[in-house]
Amino acid sequence: MKWINKRTLRLALSIALSVLILFLIYDKIDFASMQKVFSEIRVIPLIIFLLLFIPQLWLATKRWNIMTKEIGKVKLGLFTSFKQVVGSYSANLIIPGKMGEIVRIPWMKIYKLETPVLMLVFLEKIFDVLAVFFILFVASITYLFFSAEHQTLLQIVVITLSCGFLFLFLFYFNRKRISLYIDRRFADYLSTKKEDFIYFKIKNALKYVDSRITWYFLMSILLWIVQVCEFYFIFVMFNIFPHVLDVYVGISLALLAGALPISIAGLGPRDAVIIKFFSTYAPIEILAGVGIISLFRIIVTALIGLPFFMTQTRK
Repeated sequence: MKWINKRTLRLALSIALSVLILFLIYDKIDFASMQKVFSEIRVIPLIIFLLLFIPQLWLATKRWNIMTKEIGKVKLGLFTSFKQVVGSYSANLIIPGKMGEIVRIPWMKIYKLETPVLMLVFLEKIFDVLAVFFILFVASITYLFFSAEHQTLLQIVVITLSCGFLFLFLFYFNRKRISLYIDRRFADYLSTKKEDFIYFKIKNALKYVDSRITWYFLMSILLWIVQVCEFYFIFVMFNIFPHVLDVYVGISLALLAGALPISIAGLGPRDAVIIKFFSTYAPIEILAGVGIISLFRIIVTALIGLPFFMTQTRK
């Protein structure tokens, strides 16, 4: 009962934060101008935006299929993996931080995996976050050479991510020695922790992926490149033509803000970043429209996955 109350409270706080941020944004908007903006949406970019869902869902499905096969040692059909991927997208509408993938845990109970499903979901989220960070890192470095805007912000981003990636690089190639040292040095402390402690999760995750980590990481990068491209065509729908580097930097920041477990489906934080970062390209009414259309990235996949969510949950 306490767990249910905590979950309900977290959901309520996430909804409240999303509503508050959206209120602060839309309180400044001229809705008559916004209505005109939507009436002038270009059709061809809209069609391209929708077509990009095909490679997005295929890559997400293929990655889950490969991970369950190579790490979980269970061979699923591609359509089964597709049902689980898009079915979990429906849960993103009600679970904060886009953590709808956790619904795959009960769905996978019928299979005898060698790796816990929670670990597979945890790995998938790690690869997603690292992929967005990597795209932001590369785009930010390139941006610094070609534009005078956002220099201070991007310098902070590049320095921070450089330190982070250097740490991850050193940790990965020295993980066994570091792990042994931590196990000995903090033996008493770790003995009091449960199996779901973050240190144990990371330790097991690295053991499971091992030599295939580069392949999973590249698939994740490609998956998120496609999703950033979706945003580019959303801008083009509204006759905004931002520089491609602006899109990859600004949208990566927006995606990371939306992924924080403090809102519902990223609503609010993602919109705020889009409006702030792209303020030189268009007025707030148009950028708010971009935020609204970007929500269709979640709604469309959620609607596609809703029948599979219902059937698998029933089972």
